[in-house]
Amino acid sequence: MLTNKDLLSKIQSYEDNVSDNLDSDASQTRADLMRYYLGEEYGNERTGYSSIVTREVFQTVENIKSDIAELFIADDETVRFEPQGPEDVEAAQQATDYIRYVFYRQNDGFSNVLDSLYDGLLQRQGVIKRWRSMEDEITTHSFENISEQAFQILQSDPEVEITEFEESMDLETQMISFDGKLIRTQEKGKTRIEVIPPEEFAIHRDATTIEDAKFVRQRSMKSASDLIAMGFSKEKVKNLARQFDTDDYGEEGNNIIKMYDLHEVYMRCDRNQDDYDELLKVCLVNNVILNIEEVDEIPFVIWTPIRISHRLTGLCPADAAAPIQKMKSQLWRNQLDNQYNLNNGRPIVVEGQVDLDSVMNSKPGAPYLVKHPNGISFPQQPSFGTHTYNMMGIADQMLEQDVGSTDNTISPDILNGNTASGAVSQVLSKR
Repeated sequence: MLTNKDLLSKIQSYEDNVSDNLDSDASQTRADLMRYYLGEEYGNERTGYSSIVTREVFQTVENIKSDIAELFIADDETVRFEPQGPEDVEAAQQATDYIRYVFYRQNDGFSNVLDSLYDGLLQRQGVIKRWRSMEDEITTHSFENISEQAFQILQSDPEVEITEFEESMDLETQMISFDGKLIRTQEKGKTRIEVIPPEEFAIHRDATTIEDAKFVRQRSMKSASDLIAMGFSKEKVKNLARQFDTDDYGEEGNNIIKMYDLHEVYMRCDRNQDDYDELLKVCLVNNVILNIEEVDEIPFVIWTPIRISHRLTGLCPADAAAPIQKMKSQLWRNQLDNQYNLNNGRPIVVEGQVDLDSVMNSKPGAPYLVKHPNGISFPQQPSFGTHTYNMMGIADQMLEQDVGSTDNTISPDILNGNTASGAVSQVLSKR
C-alpha cells in the first residue's frame, strides 16, 4: 500500500507535467485573449497619440455565442429522448422532463450553457463538471395532539430534532398528548452541474480524452466552512487552521476569512500494489491530504471549438480575431493621429518674425501674430485615409474568412429540429 507521502510525490511529479498550469504559455495566452475581449490597452501606447482599441474579439465571441446558445435555450428541452416504439413514448417523455428538471431547476442550466460557450470561444476550452452531491435538506414542522407513542418515535428518529413541545392530558380518557415543533434533517442526493474556470483546470499533457487521462486536477480557493460543508472532517480542517493560520493580520485584519488552496486530484495509481491502476480521487490542501477514495470516473467534460487532431484542447475563434483586432487598432490609431495632424498641423516659424505664444495657442480660429507675411507657413500634410480604409477592408475580409461574418443567421428548419448537432456544425462552418 502506497503511503500518503508516496502519493504526494506522485501528484507533484504529475503537476510538473500538466498541459496547463498557472505559469504556462497556455495560461498567458488565455490572459492575453481576455484582455483583447475586454478592450484593454496593449501596452505599446504613447502619450499624446491615439490609443483606441477596437473590439473584434468581443464581437466575434458574442455573435457566435448568441447563435449557438439559441440552439440549447430556444426551448427548455436540452436533451430529448426519442421513443423506439409506441410503448416507449411515455417513458421517453418522462426521461426528457426529468433531465430538464435536473438541468434547469436543480442547476442553473441557462448560465451553465452561456458560461461554457464563453470559455470555449474565448479561452479555447469549456470545462463542465458534473457529480452526485449528498446534501442536507432541513425543514421545520409543527405537530399537534399526537400520542405518547408517536412522540417517542419522533424522539428516536435520528433525522428529527424536537425544538419545543408541550405535554397535556385528557381528563376524561387520561391519555397524554403532545404539541410542539421539530426540525427534520434529511440527506438527499442531487446531480450537480458546474462550469469550471479554465485557470482552475489542469490535465496531463499526453491526454487526448478525459477518460484516458493519467492525471486531472481542479484547483480552487475554499474557506474552512466551505471545506466542512463539502464533507471533510472537521478535525482535519481544524488542523489546517492550526497549521497554516500563522499570519498576523493585525487589528484591522481580524475579520479576514482565511482561504485554502484546495486541489481535487483524479489520478491513476496502483495504490494497493496489485499491478492494476486504480482511479483515485485525492483532495489535499498544502500537501495535507484531506481525503482519498476510489472512484469510477473523472467527472469532467471538455469541449473545444476548433479541434486539433490528437490534442484535447484546440483553438478558438478569439485566436483568429485577436491579431486582426490589433491590426485594426493600429490602423485606427494611425488614421486618428493623421487626422489630428491635418487639423493641427505643425507650422514652420521664422525665428524672430512670429509671436510664439500665438503659435502655441492651437484654439480653432485663433490668429497668428507675425511681423512678416512669410514668417509662418504650414507644410503639406499628406492624408492617407483612403489607404487606411482599404487596409481595414482587407482586415475585415481576413476576419470573415477566419471566423465568419458577424451577421450570419441559422436556418429556422435546423433550430426546430430534434438535435442541435446540425445547427452547431452550420454555425461553426460559417466561421
